[in-house]
Amino acid sequence: MVGSIGAWSRGRLLLGTLVIVLAMLSGPAHAVGGLMDAQESPAGSPAPAGDAKLGALVLHIVNAAGAPVASAEVTLRGEKKQDFVQRTDTAGRAVFADLAPGFWVAGVRRLGLKPVSGSLRVGAGQNAYTMRVEDEAMTLVGVRVMGGRDYSPRLYDFERRRLAGLPSAVVTQEQIDRLGPVHISRMLRGMSGLRIGDSSGVTVAISTRGMKPSRPLRGAAPFGLVQCVMRVSVDGIILPALTNIDQIVPKDVHGIEVYYGPARMPPELEGMRTDNWCGLIAIWTRDR
Repeated sequence: MVGSIGAWSRGRLLLGTLVIVLAMLSGPAHAVGGLMDAQESPAGSPAPAGDAKLGALVLHIVNAAGAPVASAEVTLRGEKKQDFVQRTDTAGRAVFADLAPGFWVAGVRRLGLKPVSGSLRVGAGQNAYTMRVEDEAMTLVGVRVMGGRDYSPRLYDFERRRLAGLPSAVVTQEQIDRLGPVHISRMLRGMSGLRIGDSSGVTVAISTRGMKPSRPLRGAAPFGLVQCVMRVSVDGIILPALTNIDQIVPKDVHGIEVYYGPARMPPELEGMRTDNWCGLIAIWTRDR
């Protein structure tokens, strides 16, 4: 009882509570080549959804004037070689979530910009960095444009076959104009599959494939061999055998396609092929 000698007074023992506050302060990441700036996350910013030990990263990509760069490809590579790729939005932001804390390498590239990269540290929670990129001067290789010229159907087909590499050999109008030959046979000299020869005073192109069997004449041996003279056509019309090729005026010629044999001859020219073995020289005159 209270006031009694030797008596015990009952009281309540109050225990104080000790509260320990641990504050983790993250210092700024090191800049790489002056391209990256760290931005401290706002106090109390929430951790990314999921594992609280993971981090989220927002990269702001800006140009030299500080304006946001949209549609840039941002690649993030971690210490374990895992890669993540995002494209910046109209505000120049690329957002990455669920990143393991540690060092990452960020790379940025876009057409017209110099590729840049930088090392950054991602901690648990929110992280934000800014990367600055610079314009890249682009040197265009000279391009020769050939277009805007209308061809008749026959010349269009010739140009199509020429560009496709179908003929065994080709002579173009530009080559003829540059050399200015007196006789068209000059443009054929030196081709590997033929030689220019003379047959009874007529200039002809002779195939180097070899001789060809001749029609037996009355009283002659049935299996004679003669020179393999190539047939000639002009604008799709086959000329008589042994036509003088130099009767064609060079300045009137748009192009020549040569077929040494039937194997390379396209279907549209098969109607001209009266001699399968010796080949064909198809001449196309210029449009008037």
